[in-house]
Amino acid sequence: MQPLLWFTKERPKVLLRSLLYVAKGPWDHESRSGQLLWRIAAQGWHVDYLYETNEHEVKKAAQNLYINSRRSLLQRTKYGVVWTEKEYPLPRRTRSILIQEYQAADEPINPNAQLLFCSSAQLFASLNGKHPNVHLILDGCVGDLFKEPKQIPDEFLYVRRPIIGYVGSLDDEAAVELIRQAAAYYRYCSFVLIGECMGVGPSDLSPNVYVLGPRSTEDMPPYLHHLDMIILKPPEESVLPKVYEFLALGKPLIVFTQQDLGGLAPLVFGSCTPEQLQTHIHQFLAELGLPLDETGLGLKWGSRSLSLSDLEQEPHDPRPQTPTLGHPPKKLFQQRKQLALANSWQARAEQVLTAIQKTFAQQDQVRGWFL
Repeated sequence: MQPLLWFTKERPKVLLRSLLYVAKGPWDHESRSGQLLWRIAAQGWHVDYLYETNEHEVKKAAQNLYINSRRSLLQRTKYGVVWTEKEYPLPRRTRSILIQEYQAADEPINPNAQLLFCSSAQLFASLNGKHPNVHLILDGCVGDLFKEPKQIPDEFLYVRRPIIGYVGSLDDEAAVELIRQAAAYYRYCSFVLIGECMGVGPSDLSPNVYVLGPRSTEDMPPYLHHLDMIILKPPEESVLPKVYEFLALGKPLIVFTQQDLGGLAPLVFGSCTPEQLQTHIHQFLAELGLPLDETGLGLKWGSRSLSLSDLEQEPHDPRPQTPTLGHPPKKLFQQRKQLALANSWQARAEQVLTAIQKTFAQQDQVRGWFL
């Protein structure tokens, strides 16, 4: 898509669908700015990312997206939008929209900024009454990070259902005790630990707990899609993005966190005590239509103690899978996926573009250019 040009006597050439991002740090595709900008560029915008260094180079990061190391290397055309993390001198009488990325409560507000973007509710609240056009652009999630695989992992052929996965590091006594008590209470369920387990081995836990160990993001989908429910321990600084990321699977999700997730129930529950975890596991087993006790499986305690490390010794274990993978009701499954989609990076990028569109309309600069 070709950028639309706006010609005036004062400013002979302005690219409306062009954006200059003035950054404090080098380009990082996985960062907040990286996730937003390449999605904006994919909408047909020309995007220049400026991080000034002593080098003289322009790199193409993606379609319509360029990384510039010197201000002198930027295109000569005026920008429709200038989005800054730091002060940037705009020419006098410019018609560009200036967006300030507001990153700290003590940061001064640029008096020339028509838009202020912030990434946290606390910063948004601190700006109340200080600027007429403030937008809360929360961090998003990669909604399609875990695409569904076709084949069940070999390890899961030897693990009885229901399978409850713990995803995250098991690196403190509170987390270990959480899993230990849940596994003892739901001893007919299998618990698979995916992540770093520091100082914890299969012998330290119940025989229905399997230590799979860390897996890369690329290797995770087969395991995640064949879990009946997931217990997630995300980094405390990025709880919500991780929650939305895993909700895209559509599966019941319990989050081991101190943060309040009450507003997301019954799609996801937050737990920080063994009692809460046991209650939420019971609720989700009922949602999945899976047995709520071992009598529903016809099992006796102690009938299975195979750990994943035993696969080489017993590679042809003929045990049947009982029961089959649990499926949440279609309505809850879709609600989880829709919630993830509504909080994806793509949705955040569209929120940014909508704010820009409204600002252009308010200034009465252009009509109908954003179609």
